[in-house]
Amino acid sequence: MPRHPLLRQLSIFLFFTLLVSLVIALTTVYISLRSIREQQLFSELELRAILIQDVLPESLRDLSSPQIDSLLKPIALHGQTRITLFDSHANLIGDSHFPGTSIAETDIRPEVDQSLKTGSHHIIRFSTSEHSTNLYVAQRAILASNDTVVIRLAESQDLINASVAPLRKRMLLIGAVILIVMSIMGWLLARRVTLPLDDVLNHAQSFAAGDLQHRLPVYDEPLAKGLATALNEMAKTLDHRMIEVVRQRNELEALLSSMVEGVIAVDSHGYLLRMNRAAIGLLGLEQPPATGKLLVEIVRHTGLQRMVETALAGAGFLEERITLPGKEPRTVQVHGTLLPGESGQKTGAVIVINDMTRIEKLERIRSEFVANVSHELRTPITSIKGFVETLRDGAIDDPDEAKRFLDIVYRQSERLNSIIEDLLNLSRIEREEKTLEREPCNLADTLRPLTAEFQERCNAKQIPFTTECDQEIVVNANAQLLLQAVSNLLDNAFKYGGGRPIAMQIKKSEEQVLISVIDHGAGIPVEHLERIFERFYRIDAARSRSLGGTGLGLAIVKHIANSHGGFVTVDSNLGSGSTFTIHLPV
Repeated sequence: MPRHPLLRQLSIFLFFTLLVSLVIALTTVYISLRSIREQQLFSELELRAILIQDVLPESLRDLSSPQIDSLLKPIALHGQTRITLFDSHANLIGDSHFPGTSIAETDIRPEVDQSLKTGSHHIIRFSTSEHSTNLYVAQRAILASNDTVVIRLAESQDLINASVAPLRKRMLLIGAVILIVMSIMGWLLARRVTLPLDDVLNHAQSFAAGDLQHRLPVYDEPLAKGLATALNEMAKTLDHRMIEVVRQRNELEALLSSMVEGVIAVDSHGYLLRMNRAAIGLLGLEQPPATGKLLVEIVRHTGLQRMVETALAGAGFLEERITLPGKEPRTVQVHGTLLPGESGQKTGAVIVINDMTRIEKLERIRSEFVANVSHELRTPITSIKGFVETLRDGAIDDPDEAKRFLDIVYRQSERLNSIIEDLLNLSRIEREEKTLEREPCNLADTLRPLTAEFQERCNAKQIPFTTECDQEIVVNANAQLLLQAVSNLLDNAFKYGGGRPIAMQIKKSEEQVLISVIDHGAGIPVEHLERIFERFYRIDAARSRSLGGTGLGLAIVKHIANSHGGFVTVDSNLGSGSTFTIHLPV
């Protein structure tokens, strides 16, 4: 059942307003009528006092005569009006209701005293002799004997009450009828006005609950119609603004979530407002922190906290490189600036964190690469230059020495050519990684010439070599590059395997094809495992050069695997050998 609070409240208000108004009006009318009746009674008593003066016997010579009471009694109207005579000194002479001086009035008589001065006076007061409230009219009169007397007439106030009682009953009846009729009319009017307003209120509560798609109907009542139209326009405007706000918020959330830079926003007191996923990861937090907490409680890092405090102090655009602790310490570039408000006042600060760890690592690798290339190229060039100078200084005249020197120059030039070829291959692989041409290749057929050639090399050195390959394994690959990668792994196993058995295994799982080359050499120390795929990185540089290595073989294997959408791993233990595995997608 729908609620109508406005109708109930307005009906109660109208009823009590009408009731109070009627009570005030009827009371005013009753008091006015009673006052009119009192004035009428006073006038009647004054007129009777004048008439009594005329009918007093002229033989009333002695004011002390005991016959005065008996003379006054017949004059009283049916015994209802009390007549009292007073002499010029306000002494009681006679009374129609209380004959004899023994029962004379002992209360004060202000009307008598006042009439002696002014001629007449009327008053309403309480009588101590009658124990009632009476209306008194006192009239000064001069008798035939030239004696001055005061004729006082008294009527009980009950006479007035009795005369207005029927009128009071009729007034109450009329007031009740008016109250009922006006209440019904007021309720109907209130219902006509408030029912639409109550309906508008119920619909407005839908707006307050967030249902801005809701619309109010059009009412006939002008006030409700105007209010409903205004609310519908307001809901429409709010709905459009909310859609825009949600859209902008979603765009902002998507933008912040897609950023690789960490973004932290704090208010003017350092409490967290927003933090994107990148910042959560960079700061090493396990879960998104709750907003409204102090940033210093979330991230305990003095450098970051100092940056926030400096930014909030209004120091302009700030930039600083700091190191974040953790299992893997990260070097980050932190930028800080004020977060301006609508009126330009300070509302907080924005901190942007860029992860520089990979860039620093690449810079270090580049620097080491340049140094390694320079070193690798300088060694054969220096050797070639030295022996050529020796030949020019006269060693060319000695055929045996000249032949030996030329053999050394040839070997160094071959080494120099190998380094350059590997560098060119590596550059080509990186350049063509995204446009690499691939086709389905049966691994057994593709690798058969390579394994046959490698088998001959192992037989010449009496090194056991075994292969294990399913004949049905097919991958989408560039056959030439794949042969080069496996050849590099087999070549390393041959060089560093210490003459022990070598094996090649090709296996297939649900998601990957694994090409593994296993040797049983000295193995690789743990501290070198993460860097052996870097260019020119050598565990034992002297031994590697003596075996003819360029330091680029494993780097080439890594990039070939990456260009095929895979990767390469190594598992090695000192004294038991190493296993290099190329992981290719099925």
